[in-house]
Formats: sequence, C-alpha cells, structure tokens
Amino acid sequence: MEPDDDWLAKSLKEIFGTVGNFESENRKFDIVDPTAKDRQVHNQLNNVAAYFATAKDWPTAAGLVKHYLDASGKPVEVEPQQMMDQIPAFQKDVDSTLEDDVRKRGDGPFTTEWSSTAPNPAHGDSSMEWYYALNHFQYRLVGEKEGGEINYHVEVQKRYDWGIPSEHRATVSGGGPGPFGMDLEQADIAHLHSSGMARDFDVSGSSDQMTARS
Repeated sequence: MEPDDDWLAKSLKEIFGTVGNFESENRKFDIVDPTAKDRQVHNQLNNVAAYFATAKDWPTAAGLVKHYLDASGKPVEVEPQQMMDQIPAFQKDVDSTLEDDVRKRGDGPFTTEWSSTAPNPAHGDSSMEWYYALNHFQYRLVGEKEGGEINYHVEVQKRYDWGIPSEHRATVSGGGPGPFGMDLEQADIAHLHSSGMARDFDVSGSSDQMTARS
C-alpha cells in the first residue's frame, strides 16, 4: 500500500467512513465569517477531491466533495442502477428486500420502508469509491405486485453533510500527515458550511422500472 493510500485508510476512513458521517441535523448556512482555519481546510479538502480524481480515478467521490466545496447546495442526482452494478452489497440488500419483504405481501401497489445500506470496501475498487463517496445511504422499493410478477423501481437518498462534536461524530486522531500534508477533522469540515465556504446538499435518485418474476 502506498503511503497516501495508507493515510486514506487510517485517517479519511474516520471522516468519510463512519456510520453517521453524513447524518447530522440540518444546520444554518453562512452564519459566521470564514477564518484562516476554514480557508486551510477548504484547500485541504479540495486536495482530497483532486487526489480522488487523479490518483484514485474516483470521479463520483471527487465530484461530491467538489460539489460540497462549490457551496451551491443544489441537489445531486445519482443512478441507483449504476450503484447496484458497482456496489454488490447494495444489490444484495435490494434482492433481500424483494424476497423477504415484497414477495410476502399481497397483490397491489407497495412502497417499502427506507432501509440503510452501504458498500463493503473489501468488494473492490468500485465499492471503495462509493464508500468514500457516500458510505451509508438509504433505499426503498416502489412498485406493484401481481402474483409472481413484481414491477418496481429503486429509490435512494442521502444528506451530504458533516458531523460536529456534539453529535458524537468521529474525527481524525493521530493519523499523521497524509496526501499534501493534510490532517482533517469532521468538525472542521462541518464548519465550512457554517462559514459559507461549503454547503450541505441532498443526494437522491430513482432507477428505471424493473421486473422480477418468481
């Protein structure tokens, strides 16, 4: 493992890879003036995006970080079908929901409850990218069941934001210098939203209709 990869695994894992890393309550945007620390963290996180894009060839993970730093707050649409193709753990969860929930229902329209899923980095590079892009996210199935045939689509959602200490969110501790000499904490990244230098946003998507037959 290269030194930069080792730093990603040990340090960025803490800020990108915690269960609650993007699950804080909404907080106010642009309520304080940016500090020198904010500008430093903004530059460091911009370097993370560049590292994802160039060294790792992870356009999705890089794009979401860049969108956060652009501070537009505009929603981002993702493609659940692509995600299922690239995240085996997500596809497995969707299949389980079909078999263990939908097939046990009576005929007619249905909407399953939102459920949490996440990529397993051990499943390969595409899962690793989504781990750093979103990690945990929610999904549900919406459609209609008639006998042994189920017509449905998959919806996903996520709030892309960052934690603060009062929310008991993990921070980087003892990770040491990483790519470009970075040392980042979730609270510092979250403060970029408060100072208007970055902005939280919603991620969502809906797949095309699919058919499952028993």
